[in-house]
Amino acid sequence: MTWNLTHKVDLLLYQIYFYSLLKIGFSSLQDIGSVAESWGQTAEIEDALSFTARIPDFPEMMNRVIKTTPNDGIIDWKMVWRDPQMTWSSPEGRVIQLGDSAHTFLPSSGNGGTQAVEDAISLTTCLQIAGKSNIPGAVEVHHKLRQMAWQHDAEDYAYENYGKALRHLLTDEPFQNTDIPPRYIYKPWSIQELLSIEGEPKDVEVDGDWS
Repeated sequence: MTWNLTHKVDLLLYQIYFYSLLKIGFSSLQDIGSVAESWGQTAEIEDALSFTARIPDFPEMMNRVIKTTPNDGIIDWKMVWRDPQMTWSSPEGRVIQLGDSAHTFLPSSGNGGTQAVEDAISLTTCLQIAGKSNIPGAVEVHHKLRQMAWQHDAEDYAYENYGKALRHLLTDEPFQNTDIPPRYIYKPWSIQELLSIEGEPKDVEVDGDWS
């Protein structure tokens, strides 16, 4: 279940049943300086109720569930910013990230699973084309084709563009992904850059036609 609190806060409430014990997970964009790199950081019931009290029309039924959660049963999953990853695989292509471990999404987008399926289809197609003798090359081509996945059939796209992407990687022959918004040109960025311009009186310019 998801509730939108403000433009800066997005709440996800997870109910996880494990050996008959109720676990509840909160994921919030709110930054109060308590971010910890942990999947098991707990929160107090009172803190959770204080948080939900600020959400319009938050179901009272869910507050009752929170109140009955056992001690250490509320998990506080902080959402933190990360720079885009330049590569998703190990040097030899034996280990690769798929889904939202490669493409960063807010959990509320519900897009991580979709990207994992598309990545799997793209990767298996590239491996099929390359054969067992060129697994690293297949992984590199997959990464190139999926860097900007916007609107496409992942399998067809891999079949149509594998050769062109491979020649680009081997010989630097020009190659441009077609699965991008019209007139869009990708420009590398970092979180630090975004933070450096935060609050400046200027509009954010987005290249391309995203309509």
